[in-house]
Amino acid sequence: MQRTTDIHEQIAALKAQGYSWAQIGEEVGLSAGAARTRHYEARRKVPVIDRSEMQKMRKLARGSITESEWVDDNDIHERWRVAEEDCTRRIQKAMTESQFKCTLPSDRVSAITFASDQHIAPGTPVDLKRIRLDAELIQKTDDVHVVLGGDGVDNHIKHSSAILAARSQPSDQYEFFEYYLEMLKERILVVTSGNHDLWSNQVAGIDMVKWICKSKKLCYAPHEARITLKAGKQEYKVAVRHQYRMNSGFNQTHCVKQWLRNGEELFDIGAIGHHHEAAIEQTPMFGFQRWFCRPGSYQITSSYSAQYGWNMAIPTCPTFLVWPDERRIEGTANIQSVPGLLKHYNG
Repeated sequence: MQRTTDIHEQIAALKAQGYSWAQIGEEVGLSAGAARTRHYEARRKVPVIDRSEMQKMRKLARGSITESEWVDDNDIHERWRVAEEDCTRRIQKAMTESQFKCTLPSDRVSAITFASDQHIAPGTPVDLKRIRLDAELIQKTDDVHVVLGGDGVDNHIKHSSAILAARSQPSDQYEFFEYYLEMLKERILVVTSGNHDLWSNQVAGIDMVKWICKSKKLCYAPHEARITLKAGKQEYKVAVRHQYRMNSGFNQTHCVKQWLRNGEELFDIGAIGHHHEAAIEQTPMFGFQRWFCRPGSYQITSSYSAQYGWNMAIPTCPTFLVWPDERRIEGTANIQSVPGLLKHYNG
């Protein structure tokens, strides 16, 4: 029997000459996987156990007179190393995929507006006209930037009762949603997903919003987005997500403030969608005046909301003006007054 160290030396020499693992295995009388395993064991200086001797020991311990044709030469050490590197990359992605940076003009006031819960679905009581008018206003007004907070389409593919009541297919809805994104064009800072959007991923493993954003070169965050805005010498922290815990039926901005208190990073402006009830509030917290809002929904009503007694929704896009070189934020409940405000401040 050839000594193990000789095999290691032979494998290393063949590898240095550019032989494939299959070719090396043929030369030394091992499988490709076994040759590869021996090579890495030698490089790590891990004590090598002769597998044929190990099998004999096991057979003697069992008292068996048979032996298996299958020899498991899969190296758990190498598998762990590969998995460890993969998990490290995934942690890094989870920590950074929601972080974005944006540089605003240093000589003008800029506006950040939040639009959410469009629930685009032809054949339903969704205000498509208001969606279009708001998008056109945002597009033609200089210095306005929009963050989309999720549930851009109805996408009823999860609940059987809603599927039966649907008056349009998700394919039609996503076609309209892409048209909506085209109306907004370069005004979009970040797009996030809502629970209706994420049903596609949960049911079929397809993140449609991510796919659409990638095709249009738009920044996308599946669950929440944290944006650092640089306006001259001043930085603003903006945070948006579709849902959060600790909601209150008496104070719609309660959960946004709880997100600030319990979240991983402070923000100056926070927005959460989902409840279809518009709200905006300024409150001093952690030493500064901070703003909290919830965009209204363009889905005026639905069979679900009517059945359970929810009021009809009021479509709003809460908007915040931010100044360069000084920490100054002014909020307004909707986008309609913003062109006049920007003209007043910027001339």
